[in-house]
Amino acid sequence: MPPILMRMGNARSYITYLQESHMDFILTSSNYTTQVEHGDIKEKFVQTMQSNRTFACFAKLKSQIKDKPVPDIDKNSLIYFHHDFKSDIYIDTVYNIDLKSAYATILYNDKFIDKKTFEYIMSSTKQERLASVGMLASRKKVFQFKSGSPISEEEIVSEKSGFFFHAVKRTYDIMSDLKKVCGNDYLYTWVDGIYFLPNDEVKDWCVRHLEKYNFRCSFDVLTEFEVKVREDNTLVTFKKDGKRKVFNLPSPMSEFKRIMIDAVLSSNRKKSEDGIGKKYKQIKKENDDERKRKRKGKRSK
Repeated sequence: MPPILMRMGNARSYITYLQESHMDFILTSSNYTTQVEHGDIKEKFVQTMQSNRTFACFAKLKSQIKDKPVPDIDKNSLIYFHHDFKSDIYIDTVYNIDLKSAYATILYNDKFIDKKTFEYIMSSTKQERLASVGMLASRKKVFQFKSGSPISEEEIVSEKSGFFFHAVKRTYDIMSDLKKVCGNDYLYTWVDGIYFLPNDEVKDWCVRHLEKYNFRCSFDVLTEFEVKVREDNTLVTFKKDGKRKVFNLPSPMSEFKRIMIDAVLSSNRKKSEDGIGKKYKQIKKENDDERKRKRKGKRSK
């Protein structure tokens, strides 16, 4: 049977049902979908439906890089954001410069893709550009369940992921250059955007520097910029064009990983002290214990 597409919200209950029924099944999770194979049945759950244009962009990217050496990048050393916020702050006005299509531009600047492919990607929507380039770093995990219990785990990472990680690294290098220019006016870096205190001289230099390397960028004046340092995350809010925007620093565990761990550990049957089940239980316990320690420390102050 062909896979049946369903929303991710149904994934947890379906996995739990198979576990509690002590079924054998294979769970395959990727960046965008989760597939459950049980006998001849394949159920596929999607987080976000992608357009045909997204897959067309990705196909062109793959065609361009297929014969090129894959950049050797240590993904564990990559940095996506930076800040030095240690306490809550409020600032009336903040400047913000964002790169446009940073990853695609880097792949073009560094001669991994040609102009025609670059222009095709650039003519797509922002979401299509982000998703298509992100597919270069696709990864999936395959979990095998026996009688409802997980017995094995395998991770499959795209052999082309080095191109994506190269773009990530180069983006942070560029943001680091801009951070140095900002000096004491620097506030915060988020992927391909930088935030700093109002300084027109700094702003003009940053824009010229980006233009020199063919980067398109946008400049915005933000108002009511507020930072709240919380127990589990740092919340940044501001107004852009009169509309409130909210940024959360990422938590240690992704939402999908939470779903996976909760589903794997949800049954009330006898605890297994071996294999992957024990591993998931340990991960969950460590995160729960860490939250309890933080709450206890906060109450004792």
